[in-house]
Amino acid sequence: MSAFDETAVARVKDAADIVSVIGRYVTLSRSGSGHRGLCPFHHEKTPSFHVSASRQAFHCFGCGAGGDVFTFMMNFLGISFRDALEELAAEYGVDVSTSVRSDPGASLLTLIAEAHSFYRQCLNQDSASPAKAYLDGRGLTPATVDGLGLGWAPSGGALVRHLAGRGYSRSSIVDAGLALTAESGQTYDRFRERILFPIRDRRGRPVSFGGRSISGAEPKYLNGPDSAVYHKGELLYGFTEARAAARDIETVILVEGYFDHARLFQAGLQCVVATCGTALTQSQARQLISLAQGVVVCYDGDAAGNKAAMKACEILLAGGCWPGVTRLEQGMDPDDFVARYGIDAFISRVETASDPVSFAASLAGGWEKLAASGRAVQAVERLLAMASKASGPVLRETMLRKISDLTGYSMDTLSRQMEQESMEQSSPRRQVRAVGAPNSTADHSLLKALISGEAGGLDTGLARFLEPGDFLTGDARDLFMFLKDRAVSGSALPPLPGMPPALVSLFSSLVVAGSSHPLEDSDRERIRERILRRRTSSRLAELRVRLKSSDGDERKALLKEMSELRSDSVQPGGRDA
Repeated sequence: MSAFDETAVARVKDAADIVSVIGRYVTLSRSGSGHRGLCPFHHEKTPSFHVSASRQAFHCFGCGAGGDVFTFMMNFLGISFRDALEELAAEYGVDVSTSVRSDPGASLLTLIAEAHSFYRQCLNQDSASPAKAYLDGRGLTPATVDGLGLGWAPSGGALVRHLAGRGYSRSSIVDAGLALTAESGQTYDRFRERILFPIRDRRGRPVSFGGRSISGAEPKYLNGPDSAVYHKGELLYGFTEARAAARDIETVILVEGYFDHARLFQAGLQCVVATCGTALTQSQARQLISLAQGVVVCYDGDAAGNKAAMKACEILLAGGCWPGVTRLEQGMDPDDFVARYGIDAFISRVETASDPVSFAASLAGGWEKLAASGRAVQAVERLLAMASKASGPVLRETMLRKISDLTGYSMDTLSRQMEQESMEQSSPRRQVRAVGAPNSTADHSLLKALISGEAGGLDTGLARFLEPGDFLTGDARDLFMFLKDRAVSGSALPPLPGMPPALVSLFSSLVVAGSSHPLEDSDRERIRERILRRRTSSRLAELRVRLKSSDGDERKALLKEMSELRSDSVQPGGRDA
């Protein structure tokens, strides 16, 4: 959180509608003064995921996941705090540009942007005629090439020389993933004689490249390595171009290759993204779902592509999405298909995409062929294994109905079989520890009172009165110490990404469950009296222990203190109500 000051963070947090943001990914319904739904961070049948608009927080009482709007976007989409804040700031019209502090990745982003500009210039030179001829042969127009920002990486160390001439150190070029260092110590270009596709982050900034060889060199496709600004399993190629179109038509198409994306983009279908040389990850699946609930997987039509499509379906089901799957002819990819049959034929395939169950059966030649071959039971078990990964009871029932319609097995039989297999095969689920669980009710009451200050802030008077020893458990004591400095200095509730992770779950559970009304003076006085009684009891117990081994003047002093404590405890305001 060092990139922005807390004033900027607070402005964005106040402007953002946490219910609206979370509601894009989780189906929420009104529950009392808040909202609830099925937790997106673990499988559950009964909603235990709560969102409080008034306290700007969420918490799952099932797995312990919790936080604020920034924490949700970070954990659900797998993005950094900075990216979450800047995305929300742009969406809600909050200017945070003057609040930016140093960004450790800024220098790398500048370097990569310079490299991208260099690669694009190289593609326009006469020496790049083989690359231009290759792109023309693939059916891409100059307008598409320019619109997607494609470039050309020449041989001979041209990029390293160019960047070094611009003042960039060789070590920073290596850190950006654009160069390698030989055993001799020489630095050389990572990409050589390759057409380059810029990989951009969610804000449209180039962070790496994917390179296609045109000379027969292996590998055919070479992707940049992970770096401080690029993590291939967290980004989708074409995300920024697809964002508006996907939300307009409520559909996003997932393909495997850069040329698949380029061909569809050129044909006017901009709601297309591709994985960056990896199998679909959970983080990428969540970003797909953030674009549109209608996700259609269209991978290559060979065995490897079909297998990858099935795996992508499982990940999307686990993310709460009911995907469609388009199966192409053997050996064809979307690029080949559109080149041969045209974009209208491709759109027709997308519109008639199969559901995951039908697609899985089609790969084996259909249910009738499976049943005739004696593999029916094994096939049903595999389909049920996929259904068990679906997030939420509605999605799982949808899967089971599809399996029932296909196979003829009853819903009851399929449900019992899936539950039996889950009990036999599942291991204890790792979940976020519900940090608040072991804490005492008394500690929870105190902390709820502490965060019930004016305007949703912290109660300054209570924070000044309370002491760490007033809390019985370690987590509550640590949370109090973290909050106390803020309350005394007049700070509001902190943005949760700035809180130690071990305390976030406890804090969010208290914020969501607590009252949004500030304490009355009478409430504060009752708390004060209760704490004073507890302190007195604790001190008396300590003195009794010491009394057993004391004598003389020490014993007299202890007895005197005990008498004074008992006397104070029965003064007006000190008795039990």
